[in-house]
Amino acid sequence: HAYAAAAHFHRRALDLTADDDPARGRTLLELGLSLFLSEAGGEDELLAARDALRGAEDREQAAETEMLLAERYRGVGRPELYEKHLAAAGELARGLGPSEVKARVLLSIAGAFLRTGEHEQALDAGREALALVEDVGLDELRARALSQIGTARLQMDDEAGFADLELSLELASSLGSPEAIRAHSSLAHQLRHRGEFRRSLPHLEEALRLADRFGDVPYGRFLRGVLPHNRYRHGLWDEALASAEAYLDEVKDSHYHVWHALGTRSLIRLSRDDERGFEDSVKSIKAARASVDPTILPAALEVRARCLILAGR
Repeated sequence: HAYAAAAHFHRRALDLTADDDPARGRTLLELGLSLFLSEAGGEDELLAARDALRGAEDREQAAETEMLLAERYRGVGRPELYEKHLAAAGELARGLGPSEVKARVLLSIAGAFLRTGEHEQALDAGREALALVEDVGLDELRARALSQIGTARLQMDDEAGFADLELSLELASSLGSPEAIRAHSSLAHQLRHRGEFRRSLPHLEEALRLADRFGDVPYGRFLRGVLPHNRYRHGLWDEALASAEAYLDEVKDSHYHVWHALGTRSLIRLSRDDERGFEDSVKSIKAARASVDPTILPAALEVRARCLILAGR
């Protein structure tokens, strides 16, 4: 995969860079980004890059580094660090002129608003980012902005948001961009929440295929965490159980979407008279409490309630 290969070459470049070289911070950032995408790692490298770039007063690259640190901590369920680094990225970005980095930070902030249910703020941030990327001419980020805007509109019961998501997918696909992963995933999510399980599942599976093709490990893990429940809802219980167990074996407790896989496995187990499902539902709630997304805990509690109903309790 390209990201793993990039990590190899960035590490070699870092070995050739002196500690006082002005380019060291940027090299650490590139290495950290490659490690984040290829193996969901890069924490030490990104922290070192942040310190070096701030020391060099490179506001733009420091903002990008803070944003990447926020994304990494979001994935492993460290909400306090996620919020800290995202706030730092936003503060640094406010002083920047129009740029790709500023647009990416705005889109990360829009995503944070979506997760906390602040949909109007998410829509405003997404539209601000869209205006910026259209001025700068960044078609790939235009696809991402449209995805955020469409999601915010749909969360506000504006069904015209589907047109934004479809345009995002069309644009990302025409560019051969990894943003097509997000577009398929967003469409799957919105369709699922409208009970359109048959239409949702192919989008989710295509998103996972693209994540594996591009070698995007963090997004691939996110999708593997939600895929079992979609298969369960689709009536594919054997496939759902197998994919949930494969995901849990892969990530252990290192990713917040273990709550989803545990919840799915708990429902299937209890439906098959396997009382280990009770333990899964309790673990699911514990994992949900570590999420940066406040909507996850109610969902995990709802699964626990369904498990109790299945057992006549």
